[in-house]
Amino acid sequence: KTGDDALVGTLAGLALLSVAGYVVLRRKQN
Repeated sequence: KTGDDALVGTLAGLALLSVAGYVVLRRKQN
């Protein structure tokens, strides 16, 4: 289960980074 927790944490981190990057790009365009 430790591996699963690490995987979930990694996916969550990637999701947050993706959202943050999207917001930054949107702000730069506007």
